[in-house]
Amino acid sequence: MKKPLLLALDIGNVCVHINHLNCVEKLGYTEIPDELRNVALAYECGRCSENDFFAELHSMFNGRFSVSEIKNAFDSILIKPVPGMDELVSSFAGSGIKAVFFSDISPTHLRRTREIFPAAKFVPDGIYSFESGALKPSRIMFERFEQLFGKPDLYTDDREELIAGAKDFGWNAVQFTDAELLKSQLMKLRD
Repeated sequence: MKKPLLLALDIGNVCVHINHLNCVEKLGYTEIPDELRNVALAYECGRCSENDFFAELHSMFNGRFSVSEIKNAFDSILIKPVPGMDELVSSFAGSGIKAVFFSDISPTHLRRTREIFPAAKFVPDGIYSFESGALKPSRIMFERFEQLFGKPDLYTDDREELIAGAKDFGWNAVQFTDAELLKSQLMKLRD
């Protein structure tokens, strides 16, 4: 029996559409203020807890928004599944393709992904920035992936600079455009 094809799968704008401005607008801004960006980055890299993150934002906004309102605004960054990806990832079950999430993400957004992306139940494993303490394309992320799962047969991400970083690390990586193209790339690898 062939070993399963290993796919390193980004989440944002690959599995789930994201728009950071949704959150920013709900909090009364037109662009992301540096202070908010820095606090969110610390949270995404695991340098603060979920409670500390939302308490910091509550304080930053001088109590103008409740913690619940801030959480709702933060969750609004994740919009809906990318067309075709829920079906494609669901089809991996029993197909000889093992997907592992490989994402710069916070615990809050990972939980939200699992709520709005039903196929996430077929991807129980992942390498996440909040656990690794680093963002892609840091070597830490790639090394951690390989330590736990081995070198992936394919990595896909929507961001060109992360694909370039993966290729520099020696990974087979392709920029994500849509579910159909990803499916055809996976089928070529299986042939």
